[in-house]
Amino acid sequence: MSILREVWRFLTGGRGTATPAQHRVESRASGTYIGCTEPVCPHCLQRLEKMPARKKKCPSCGEFIYVRTRPADRAKVLVTEVQAAAIEQQWVDRHTEQESARLRSLPGYERARTQLLQSLGREPSEHEVVLELAIGELAVHRAQQNWGLYRCTKQQIAEELRTLGRTEASLAAYLEVCYLDLNDPENLGGMVDPSMLAECPPFRPDDDGLAFGIVLEVEEMRQHLGLTIDQLRGTFLSTATKTHGSLRLPVSPEAAWRRLKRELTGTDE
Repeated sequence: MSILREVWRFLTGGRGTATPAQHRVESRASGTYIGCTEPVCPHCLQRLEKMPARKKKCPSCGEFIYVRTRPADRAKVLVTEVQAAAIEQQWVDRHTEQESARLRSLPGYERARTQLLQSLGREPSEHEVVLELAIGELAVHRAQQNWGLYRCTKQQIAEELRTLGRTEASLAAYLEVCYLDLNDPENLGGMVDPSMLAECPPFRPDDDGLAFGIVLEVEEMRQHLGLTIDQLRGTFLSTATKTHGSLRLPVSPEAAWRRLKRELTGTDE
């Protein structure tokens, strides 16, 4: 069983049949305070000599212990690999909530709401307004070559689309986030000097760039839509090919898919 399927079982209490919406509610309500704050192995519960600073094997059971900071109280905790992925999902959720609050506070929020009211012929939902603002910010980040912010805004768009029930569009946006992560986007703040760009390129490919929380969203929506891995591959390559041509990213779509598939299935086959 791949780590993603183990995470899915952990977040759904072993049932594996919860809907995406139920999963989000349950994971936030019951899994907020994950991990051990004392020097205790999260697997066998044996006490350790001291609190580890980084990943290590338990001297008692031989299982790996991971060190993470949980968002609920910023406490350093010892967790299993599955729990570490669950904490990362919590950080993804927190980022999404904070970004949504930031967009709602922008001066242009009311202007965007009014424009949507006129175009839709009805009062837009808050998520529709936030989505409109986020799409507008993509152009700003692109013009300033702030690709890290571009990636974060794309994640916000994916989340808003999912909330609005536009699952296929949300999946495509999340897949683009995965592709951007594997290219490791940087914020350049409008830098245009060629010599500086040579030292600080806009993208620095990182094989460890995939975020568990984002990949989990992809797997969750793949199952919800009833897609096979081959069908997901087609959606990924279609999305990544457009992004590759537009942004001239260093990692090819095919190479990126192999990395994502390995994360989803635990195999390259």
